[in-house]
Amino acid sequence: MLPAVKNTRKAKVKSGCRTCKTRKVKCDEARPACKRCVTTGRVCDGYGIWGGGGRAYHERYVVEPTGALYTHVVSRPRAAPPVLVLHPREQECFEWFKYRTSIKVPTSYAAGFWNTLIFQSSVQEPAILNAVLALGSYHMNGGGTAQSHQIEKTKAGWTAEEKFTLQHYVEAMRHLNPHFARKGKASTRVALIACFLFASFELFRGHFEATRLHLDNGVKILEESRSLFPAIAGGICVRACMDSIDDWIVEAILRIQLQSGILRYTHTYPYRNLLSTTLDLPRSAFQSVHEAWQHLSPLLSEAMALTQEARLYIPSRDSSSTPFPPARMADARARIQAGLYQWLPQFSAFHKGLQEAAFAEEQRDRRLPFAIHAMATIMANTCLSRGDESAFDRHTADFAQLLHHLTSLRRRDPALSPFTAPASDMSRAIVDMGWIPPLYFTAIKCRVRRVRVQAIRLLESTAHREGLWDSQVAACIARKVMELEEQQQQQQQQQQQQQQQVEESGVGVAEEDFPLCSPPTPEELALPTPPRGHRLCNVQVLLPGEPLQSILLGCRWAWPSERREAMWEYSMATQRWADVTPVREATT
Repeated sequence: MLPAVKNTRKAKVKSGCRTCKTRKVKCDEARPACKRCVTTGRVCDGYGIWGGGGRAYHERYVVEPTGALYTHVVSRPRAAPPVLVLHPREQECFEWFKYRTSIKVPTSYAAGFWNTLIFQSSVQEPAILNAVLALGSYHMNGGGTAQSHQIEKTKAGWTAEEKFTLQHYVEAMRHLNPHFARKGKASTRVALIACFLFASFELFRGHFEATRLHLDNGVKILEESRSLFPAIAGGICVRACMDSIDDWIVEAILRIQLQSGILRYTHTYPYRNLLSTTLDLPRSAFQSVHEAWQHLSPLLSEAMALTQEARLYIPSRDSSSTPFPPARMADARARIQAGLYQWLPQFSAFHKGLQEAAFAEEQRDRRLPFAIHAMATIMANTCLSRGDESAFDRHTADFAQLLHHLTSLRRRDPALSPFTAPASDMSRAIVDMGWIPPLYFTAIKCRVRRVRVQAIRLLESTAHREGLWDSQVAACIARKVMELEEQQQQQQQQQQQQQQQVEESGVGVAEEDFPLCSPPTPEELALPTPPRGHRLCNVQVLLPGEPLQSILLGCRWAWPSERREAMWEYSMATQRWADVTPVREATT
């Protein structure tokens, strides 16, 4: 009998980079390139969809963007360009971004943008890689806390960590320049991803004006390149098929544009709606929260655009005798209202079929669209009011319903609440839109004091950021606006010696001790509101300083014939308001 022959063949390697698989050796699976390949002088061919790989360190910044970003994410992409062999310090920041930052800041939409696209593009494009390293470095070195909004300097100058962060930030911008010259679709994608990462970086640092600049640049690039993206009826269409990186990129940029639009909604400026509102609603319930957002966001965007168009409307000589609104604007408003009316039952049906959410973030994602829909409905119904603030008085019930949706989150176990971060901790910041915009909108536009105060108190009870929004800053502005409008009313009533009426109306009376999540009573909703002439029709907010040092608040009263304006400044250091320009007749 022949002796058994021992099988000396090694088992097939099922994990690791492609180079190690081909060599049939154990891979250490280091990211982005395995150390076994790097130390032996071989080219690491990467890890499939996660990219990876690279040649020698000095070759990693070869820019070859053509074909670098695909239209669809695939399971076996083309071989990645030789771009990613990192120093240990860079490797550490990349890993931090991957396992900490990208988990911390993702939005409730297009998770593939953070989970897949950024990593895939960072191993192919130096501009994206450096932006990732800058953001990861800042976050790793305490960028998630309030104390670190301004990176500290030593007596010798910049710290080593700050030098590293800013070096890669500058490098990212430098590597982006060739893409602006090419202007192809791949280069446009790289530029848009970089703009979004730059905006996220500045948000972490508390540089709101720099964030807005990056956002405006991204929107400008998107508008100039709109022919490269799927479109319907002249607007960019974000499709339900989310394996397209174009959808991920467009949605990320335009979603943060919505935040900026709501922040600037209270004053007149040209808002450009780039989203298509002609998407057909499904015949049955929505299949996901994300699908519901895809249909709600364009309606909200168009409502804001129509509001600004109406404010800026100047009739031509030929149409000077035509009553306002023109038929085109009236038709646009009717289309938005119809879309919002159809959206609500579809989302309600979807929401009823869901099981109880176990996590606070999931609760927020499911409940928040109801509040945003209520806000969009009020905007749509008042979009042609052209500065007549009394138009919002007809929507007190809608404002109360909006607060009901948001307080339902707070009534749950505080441990599950996404809005309970300590005042000194900004680690709960997200890039996505949360409850701050609808609360701020309510506090500015609803003149029923009970509803208004509740919205302000809810803002004051939190300490977190949502993209361009800071809860404490929003609360500070809203409370100042309320005081200005009520101060005008109080002065007039005092001059008329009607102090008894003042007390009965509740103006100036301490009535902020109600339970935070309690609904207003019918009697509270029926209390008198400030007269039209005392209401601010234009509230402009500027957030200068890097990081934020003060809040500039420009206000205008302009109804029905009186035109007055003033500006105040709030110091973040002293936490006090000061007059910059006293109340005076408006110059325009």
